[in-house]
Amino acid sequence: MTTYVALLRGINLGARRIKMDALRALFESLGFEEVSTILASGNVVFSSTRQSLPQLHDMIAAAMKKEFGFDVTMQIRKLSDIRELMANSPFAALTPNKHTHWFVTFLDAPAPTLPPFPDKSATHVGARDNMMFYMFDTTAASSTDFMSYLDKHLGKRVTTRNWNTIVKIVNK
Repeated sequence: MTTYVALLRGINLGARRIKMDALRALFESLGFEEVSTILASGNVVFSSTRQSLPQLHDMIAAAMKKEFGFDVTMQIRKLSDIRELMANSPFAALTPNKHTHWFVTFLDAPAPTLPPFPDKSATHVGARDNMMFYMFDTTAASSTDFMSYLDKHLGKRVTTRNWNTIVKIVNK
């Protein structure tokens, strides 16, 4: 059995409200085990004997559409890969402050080269394994501006998490 993390995009934003107990119940109804949610933003840790990430994705997406009535973009990763990411943090050499946030964007494909963020509030830290890493300064722009920039250049097939969420997933 392998443990996975489903990172669902746009959960509990606008009209896309889902109670975490309903989300856990949906995953359990699909036969997944050890299901838990992290925060209320669509992070689900679960175990499965299935090994195909595309199969897992399609199965969960179809169930989400049927149960909640909307399509959900998601990225699925093995929990072991998320642990490895944290152990080899791309942010290790950076010094945080109360205005600095670190973000990881999960993609379907290798990361493209993006133009610089217009006001320099976001700094591209690096990329690897279909992930991009950013440091964002909240004194220079809003996180909404940052997410709009990512949407414009990467589309809506990606999902982004704050590094603190990654830590919570690993330490669940």
